[in-house]
Amino acid sequence: FGITCSDQGRVLGLSLPANQLTGTIPPDIGNLTHLRGLFLGGSGGNGISSNSIIGEIPPELSQLYMLQTLSLDHNLLSGNIPVAIGAQTSLTRLVLSFNRFEGPLPDLGKLKELTWLDLNSNYLIG
Repeated sequence: FGITCSDQGRVLGLSLPANQLTGTIPPDIGNLTHLRGLFLGGSGGNGISSNSIIGEIPPELSQLYMLQTLSLDHNLLSGNIPVAIGAQTSLTRLVLSFNRFEGPLPDLGKLKELTWLDLNSNYLIG
């Protein structure tokens, strides 16, 4: 858990599940261009959110071309899942379950490396 950095000091992983985080994901997340894993989810048990991140997934997340794992489950995120998620061709795990996402699914056909997809317990169509 915590922050993983390369020898050059670049942030490679941000793992803060079940830390009682609140607020939104800041647009500055897009500056972590070497990020490979973003883990801000996790349940506190009995379906209770241990993080309470709100709002939408910021479009700046699409700048994280090396991102392999995006885990934002068990939060209070809402809105549509951004179309840009479908262009994150390095993604192997996408976990957005137990949020308040709604609307149609973006095209995920370009995610050729994706081995794990969990979108359950949202309000998605399609």
